[in-house]
Amino acid sequence: MTSFFNVYCASSVVYKDSGTASLKDEEEFTDILEERRRTTDLGYALRTFNPQPYKGAPTLSTSDLNKAVLESQYLCYIIKEIAMEMGSSVEKVKEDASRILKEMSHNLQLGFIRLMGYTLNKVFKRLYSRAGIVLSLQLQQAIQESPVILIPNHRSYVDFLIISYILFTYDIPVPVIAAGIRLADVTIIGGLLRRSGAFYIRRAIGSDKLYWAVLLEYVQTIVRTGYAPLEFYVEGFRSRTLKSLVPKLGKYPNLPPCFFFRCVPGHQSACI
Repeated sequence: MTSFFNVYCASSVVYKDSGTASLKDEEEFTDILEERRRTTDLGYALRTFNPQPYKGAPTLSTSDLNKAVLESQYLCYIIKEIAMEMGSSVEKVKEDASRILKEMSHNLQLGFIRLMGYTLNKVFKRLYSRAGIVLSLQLQQAIQESPVILIPNHRSYVDFLIISYILFTYDIPVPVIAAGIRLADVTIIGGLLRRSGAFYIRRAIGSDKLYWAVLLEYVQTIVRTGYAPLEFYVEGFRSRTLKSLVPKLGKYPNLPPCFFFRCVPGHQSACI
């Protein structure tokens, strides 16, 4: 795994990782809010956004992505197998798979990314005196050369917000983000996050063979096609103490990334 960038946000006190950053540490970071304070929020959100995607990535809409998942050889095989086991029709099981995918899938739209950029720009400038970042040029290069999986710590809700904000700022493709299904039910917020790249996964899947198959094929299709960087939290849950959690093994969402990406050669994983 590679570390492509580090981030700190500060109001009056600067923190880096679990300790206080020294002035020497702070000098290593670039304050991305400094330039934002010299421009308008609307100008920032509506500027030309021209990310360079994975070189082999086809131009896929959300509907094209979902269609590719439902028509994949693997999922079609599992659907037929489940239909035989249950004594049901293939069409009925495929309809169930389609409903699962509709509940799960993101609906990433540039217009909503711009809206989030506008909102976060206002919020971050009010909340933080600085937002420092060390961004490796290897990230931009890696995204163009291979599918990339981002693996941040999940200390607060700011984690996934500021990562998307940074990538949008630097003209890097914004990620699709694995999120818990409970967020999908939050009025307005659930739909807004879905249109900003979040896809929702049930926390209790158990032995639901069809759900596992849809989830596996959906994630692997995103990574395999280089559709967008994938943001994945191996800790499974948000820390309520602002400290990193130990990755848990077991049922999703605590499964390690290799479970989903073992059939996706050539991808790069980045710890943040």
